[in-house]
Formats: sequence, structure tokens, C-alpha cells
Amino acid sequence: MDGGRRWGNGTEALVEDRGRPHDYEFGLAEDTFEGQRVAYLRSIVQPVRSFGAFCQTIAAEDYRGKRVRFSAALKANNVTDGWGGLLLRVDGARLDETLAIDTMEDRPLVGTTDWQEHALVLDVTAAAATIAFGAGLSGEGELLVSKLAFEEVGDEVLVTAGPHRPRQPQNLDFSQA
Repeated sequence: MDGGRRWGNGTEALVEDRGRPHDYEFGLAEDTFEGQRVAYLRSIVQPVRSFGAFCQTIAAEDYRGKRVRFSAALKANNVTDGWGGLLLRVDGARLDETLAIDTMEDRPLVGTTDWQEHALVLDVTAAAATIAFGAGLSGEGELLVSKLAFEEVGDEVLVTAGPHRPRQPQNLDFSQA
């Protein structure tokens, strides 16, 4: 993963973009939002050929059997030919074992927006090994991120996405349009 960077506060920020490490730039903006520092993820070439993301991965042990929320304030600037948003993923012990994921693809930030609060909520199963969270940008433009928070929440807080794969085969006869 080219572009790995460790900030002085210990937050691991990885810029991943499928082999195109120079399509996006991640950094800290000079502006603040409600007294908090602001990070940016922006495209720096046209056209972009992939996506960019920054994330942190933590061990899941302390959260197994619990529900977690990752939230942040987001602002999109001229996001075109794609979308921006938060990401939250719960993974199992195997590298290819995603247990639950929410990337906001069904409620993306596009165009130019004002600051908006967003939150992702997932259950952490007993089989979870790691939890990854951060933000991503696909396409051209800039995503601003501030007020990041990661916390345990109660069952009264609804999960924002289900398991990332169905448990049973679906629509094998093409009867559902």
C-alpha cells in the first residue's frame, strides 16, 4: 500500500488507490470546523483512474458482541464522476473475510455540499478480528473530514448496513426484476 503515513498523533492514514498512488492526496487543511482539525482527500490528476481512501485498522477484541458507530462531519467540494463518504468494515481472521461493511455508496456525497454529520453503525460479531474505519473518494474533487469519533453504542441505535454478502443464494430464476 503505497502512500502509508503516520501522523504525530498516532493515527495511521493509508491512501489506497489500486496501484495509482499519485491520483489522490491526503493531508491536513489549514481550516478548522467547529474548533476541530480538518483532513482532506482530493484528486490531483484528471481523469482519476481509481479511488483514494484513508483509514485506521484496530483489533476487534474489545468490541466483539457489541455495536459500534463511526461518525464524522463531511463536506464535498466539486465531487464528480464518483462519490465520497465514510467507510466502516468488520473483518474476520482471514484476509478475504469481510463480516460487515458500510461505505455510504447508497447515500454518497456528490457535487458540492455544506458540512454534514454522518454516522455508520455495525455489529461486531464474535468472529471479528479487525475493524477498519475512515473515508474515501472515488472520482474527481475533494472530500473534507472533521470531528471523527468511534464509539460503542447500544442496540437502540440502528445498524446502517447489513452483512456484505447474503447468507443464501438469491434470485436464481431471475423472477425478481
